[in-house]
Amino acid sequence: MIRIKQYFFCLFFLKVLVIYSQTIEINYEQSFQNSSINLYKKYDLVLTDSLSIYIERESKSGNKKEENVYNQKTYNLELGNKMDSNIYVNKKDGFYFLETFFGQALEIKEDVFKNNWQMIDSTKYIANYECKLATKEFRGRKFFVWYTNQIPTTFGPWKLNGLDGLILEARDSNSEFKLNALKIKSIDASTDTLYNALINKINVLFENEKEILTIDELKEFIDNKNQIILNRVKQQLPRGVSTPKLSSNCEECNDSLEKY
Repeated sequence: MIRIKQYFFCLFFLKVLVIYSQTIEINYEQSFQNSSINLYKKYDLVLTDSLSIYIERESKSGNKKEENVYNQKTYNLELGNKMDSNIYVNKKDGFYFLETFFGQALEIKEDVFKNNWQMIDSTKYIANYECKLATKEFRGRKFFVWYTNQIPTTFGPWKLNGLDGLILEARDSNSEFKLNALKIKSIDASTDTLYNALINKINVLFENEKEILTIDELKEFIDNKNQIILNRVKQQLPRGVSTPKLSSNCEECNDSLEKY
């Protein structure tokens, strides 16, 4: 009996070791929906032992029940006034992302994430993977995630990382943000030219530190753009009519995924 247990343990260990040493691609569907926003996106998460890339592949807006097709996207990493794909990169030297703000593609380095996950005594199976439940608060939202130790990694989809296994499902406490893994596959990185090219371009993309904003600089950029918009509104209003002021406590700010 002891030998049988040892045999199955070795099989499981070898399976985990093989998964961890390979390049893996996980396809996700991610949605964000509230009273003013309806976004549905598909992402690919590429995992190696030292790097993760979470890149937007398809997107659509509107009612999910409508028969609208997703807009197909390619891995276009050419920077211009507007970037087609959101990109989130976790490397040994930090977490970087590229998003479009006010029509301008910005490269940003994240603050160091606080690893303040709290474990909840609950398990369930997603496909054939046994998953555990964890929760944390991040940028004004409380997130719940299901993750599996059968794919050991500290990387994860979007900005959800720091656990000891891959996240397969996630949502916030209001069920406005939802994320689900659709497919997991291994990649032979030694022969797959697409992923080699992607990883090489990512390394070049966040190479110039002078072009990369900090989170504080991103906040300043957003505030300045909002102030310009308010000034334009003010110019169009009749005399004596007061314009609203920027406030970090405004109710509308809670409509966004992150509250910077």
